[in-house]
Amino acid sequence: MPSGAVFCCRLSFFSCTSLCVRDDAAFVRAPKKHVRRAGKFPAAQFGSRCLIAFGRGWREWRGRTVIMRQLRALVTPGVTWRDDSSTDTCENRLCGKKFSMLSSKHHCRWCGRIFCNDCAPRTASYRGELLRCCNACRLPFIFRSIYNPVSGRRDGVIADLIFSFLDNVSINAFLHSCYTALSEFHVRGYEYYSCIQERFPSFFDGARIGKGVTSIVYKCEDRCRCGNPCVALKVITKSSILTIAAWRKITTELEIMSDIDHLNVARLLEVFQTPLCLVIVMEAGDGGALKRAWEFVRARHCDLEVFTASVVAQIAEGLDYLYRVKHIVHRDIKHDNIIVSRDFSKVMIIDFGLAEYIADEKRQLFVPCGTYGFASPENILAVVDRLRLFEASGATMHRADMFSLGVVAYMLLSGVRPLRGKRFVELYREVRSGIRCVGPCWTNTSSSAKSLVEWLLKTSTNERATPEDVRNHPFIVNKAPLITDIVKKRNQELLITEQLEGNEWVYVVSSGSRGEPAWGDGVSGVNTQNERVGSIPRLSCRIDCSAAISNNGHQSVIREKYA
Repeated sequence: MPSGAVFCCRLSFFSCTSLCVRDDAAFVRAPKKHVRRAGKFPAAQFGSRCLIAFGRGWREWRGRTVIMRQLRALVTPGVTWRDDSSTDTCENRLCGKKFSMLSSKHHCRWCGRIFCNDCAPRTASYRGELLRCCNACRLPFIFRSIYNPVSGRRDGVIADLIFSFLDNVSINAFLHSCYTALSEFHVRGYEYYSCIQERFPSFFDGARIGKGVTSIVYKCEDRCRCGNPCVALKVITKSSILTIAAWRKITTELEIMSDIDHLNVARLLEVFQTPLCLVIVMEAGDGGALKRAWEFVRARHCDLEVFTASVVAQIAEGLDYLYRVKHIVHRDIKHDNIIVSRDFSKVMIIDFGLAEYIADEKRQLFVPCGTYGFASPENILAVVDRLRLFEASGATMHRADMFSLGVVAYMLLSGVRPLRGKRFVELYREVRSGIRCVGPCWTNTSSSAKSLVEWLLKTSTNERATPEDVRNHPFIVNKAPLITDIVKKRNQELLITEQLEGNEWVYVVSSGSRGEPAWGDGVSGVNTQNERVGSIPRLSCRIDCSAAISNNGHQSVIREKYA
């Protein structure tokens, strides 16, 4: 056999997959079916600078398969090839197999992700060749979002067209057909981003501020917004929404929020989706939830009645706006759905997941709902009677929100719940007997505060206080304006906190700004004019730098104050 061509057999830990011909100019691997036995090859067929064609169709196979392997070509436009070092386990959520020398990594040619051999078998046909495809990519892309080469972004135009011909039963059947259909369901009317970080680069999982059954709320900075860049992101995982009816409730909530513009109701800023989740961008309350603000006021021995009056007055104004102007009832007023501003001067209502439009002011069917301990007598009675729907007027449901506000006020002033039963029957008995502000926890509370709380917690809707009654009540008129004292104390504490955080940094500045030699001349110093050029975080000590380090005739002293 000539020296230019040498047979070599590639052996691996897994299998002897192919027999190769090695030449000085090239090294090409051919599939087994195109290779003959080495003993049957006449030696005269090999030249020093030639390649042997192994069977029929070699050139076509080489042009497709070898190029795709070497160039990491993917079938789907717009997706990226995951680097081998990016993961050590199979990316199938049900597998998670750890890769080792005996289990190699394989890329899905449709999504570019890494899987084991079982999760991405070579069974998908593409232009006459068998390629590896994961289970998720077996769902046709016309039912999901796809990359549009014209716009350069993802969209679901084809899925929109298909779903427009389907009824709710058919869409539910599609959702339950496979996990991919459920987890990558296309929500109509909202633009796509590949991930949340594409829209909010500062987003990270550690900024979580709340968690629900189907969603997680994060605090994030919107660098595209001026003034108040802090926003709240409500991230809904698509796989947690199991029916089209649940999706309709979410879209109804978004429709309600998009049409709201009031000082005491959190505004909807933006809605977008990724392949796996729906993201709702809302106005954020920098002060956190109401419970956190209440703990601050109580720990600083501030007047709880003043704080409660401010909260009740502002929430009543928000509920009045929702009902009178937008014909909406919230139906889930509680501590967790009330947020405050950083200085506690502003209170806002959030979470319209149970909110409903009032279509008929006189009579309308409602589903019993609310949070245990905060629900109104109307909802509790419907649950006790085992009614799936109950009939009520819009005014009745509006005053049901006022009852829930009364529960919030009761807890702010006393620190305990007014309804303590463990079953709905027990709750209804307590409501029917009447809720009174009596006991040791009410000893230091004024009579005007007690009268307003008891008025809000009346069993009969006709006797219950309205937002106008709250607005004109002596407790609100006399106490609510005094919130400025708490705001001042809060601002002073925030200022001190910012100063302490600033003292935890050592600022390195150019000494040339003081008429001294610049850094290039070998002098480093501290700017006495608060001109900050660079900063280094301080860990264990507080350094009071009064001058620069001695160098070139410039002397300095550094004093350390150890914490």
